[in-house]
Amino acid sequence: MSTYVTWTHGNALVVEDPGEYSSIRHRGWGIELNYNPFPANDSDRVSHIPLPTPATVDGVAPTLVKVMILFETTPNVIVGRVDVWDANNLVTSFYNHGGFEPAVGLWVGTGSHLTLDRNNQLPLPQPHEVSAGIGLSFACKIFDVPPLQMNLAAVGGQFVEPSRPSVPPPVRRRV
Repeated sequence: MSTYVTWTHGNALVVEDPGEYSSIRHRGWGIELNYNPFPANDSDRVSHIPLPTPATVDGVAPTLVKVMILFETTPNVIVGRVDVWDANNLVTSFYNHGGFEPAVGLWVGTGSHLTLDRNNQLPLPQPHEVSAGIGLSFACKIFDVPPLQMNLAAVGGQFVEPSRPSVPPPVRRRV
């Protein structure tokens, strides 16, 4: 079984409602989102980013087993939910459960995680055979007063290719 990882630079992120941000800055290292203080509707701030997804590898659909997120937030911003999509099908969601030191593989959603650590590598509950294209959605909650910022450097996905029965090499003839 072969394993491979793909990454997307944070500059690929798009926001659902630009009016919820005081600024959206694309930087050499990723994207910087600065949120407006509490809006009248107090809803989550949602953004999306695609993950490079091979359609097939040697004729076999890849299987997504883990996503990785390199990010940081100011103390008053929590990424409350990360959704993993395969085109228009929700694969799974990771939720912040209010703790700042969850067990390995649980989503922490706040703080600085710009290098791989135990809380920004999220194994899927079940491996997912990809049918179209993978994307991640982030639902951020803001609290209190500015600064209200999230920086996203990159997102990654770990894929595996299931083992296939070996095929004998072709027979070669001398002429």
